[in-house]
Amino acid sequence: MCNPLYTVYRTLPHKDRMSMLDVLRNGRLRRFRLNQTVQLSQTTRQTLINCCDEAEMNETEFQKHLDFILPKLSRQQRKEITDVAAIAAYWADIDTRGGAVSPSRV
Repeated sequence: MCNPLYTVYRTLPHKDRMSMLDVLRNGRLRRFRLNQTVQLSQTTRQTLINCCDEAEMNETEFQKHLDFILPKLSRQQRKEITDVAAIAAYWADIDTRGGAVSPSRV
């Protein structure tokens, strides 16, 4: 059904990072990870890393964790942290498997 040149096109309701990651992850559940590579303010990054460095969480766990350790985040700050954590989890997934995300893990 597929070959090395197979291409899929999808139209999504939003044009944001999370939608793009959903496509790249082939519809698998979102994962979130905070590590040293996240681009946030020094204070915020240190707070997050002290609490959950390299821990991978699902979306519900991650949002609860943010509510607990940084309860006064603005909507924009929360979105930025969520985006970078999802990207970090995506890259960690690729690094551990040495290539693109496999459709077999759907």
